Amino acid sequence: MFIKKFTPKKKLGQNFLNNLYIIKKIIKIIKIKKKNILIEIGVGFGIISKLIILNINKIILIEIDKNLIFFLKKFLQFKNKKILIYKKNIFKINLLNIAKKECKLIKLFGNIPYNISTNLIFYIIKYLYYIKCVYILLQKEFFDKIIYIINKKKPGRLNIIIKYYFIIKPIFKISKNAFIPKPKIESIFLIIKPFKKKYFVNNINNLKLVIKKSFKQRRKKIKNNFKNLFSKKQLKLIKINPNNRAENILLSDFCILSNLITINKFYKNKYYKI
Repeated sequence: MFIKKFTPKKKLGQNFLNNLYIIKKIIKIIKIKKKNILIEIGVGFGIISKLIILNINKIILIEIDKNLIFFLKKFLQFKNKKILIYKKNIFKINLLNIAKKECKLIKLFGNIPYNISTNLIFYIIKYLYYIKCVYILLQKEFFDKIIYIINKKKPGRLNIIIKYYFIIKPIFKISKNAFIPKPKIESIFLIIKPFKKKYFVNNINNLKLVIKKSFKQRRKKIKNNFKNLFSKKQLKLIKINPNNRAENILLSDFCILSNLITINKFYKNKYYKI
């Protein structure tokens, strides 16, 4: 009765997965084990949680909508010690504290609204070393525009950062008919895993700076974007063409450039004296 009366909030991007076949398929892919720490982002009506609780020692639910929390406490038998509910924005949750308390890496899963997708990527990066895996439903539009173009079109700043930190594996598309209310576009279920990095970076903030500078004016040549960081001679020395644009630079080159900043600071010069 509550579900029929509930009015989804557009500002919270509330589109609830309501297809039992797809829900069971997702649970199977997550490969739940008794001792896992599971955190669900945006619990909705708790349909997924209700099925997962049977096979796990503990589940942490993050939901910002107070009306849904009121419903969840009844639907999920809240007195059950297996369930912990936070009425918070996911970005206010400190995953480090949870991982330390449980002495385990965390599995995150959830149906993610379009309007927090980019922020969620940076949130995952912040707690990267405390996360085992992330299973999320994203609107396919975000996936196509931001993630999939890593290998298909000219990359952007977010693409390079994602490529450095994660392996992202799309699993299957989900029709808009599987949600209540029905969204305008399809969704996609994907797995995000922390990446065993191929390239060494001695200061991750330097990598972010180099990427930000290079894409700030993406139509300009990098010799112009980097004029306060590197000399043309330095770029040529490490075999990077100063006349290239940001989208032509490889991930490995971004990593080399970030390490070069550290070297320049060490010698307390703006540039090498080449």
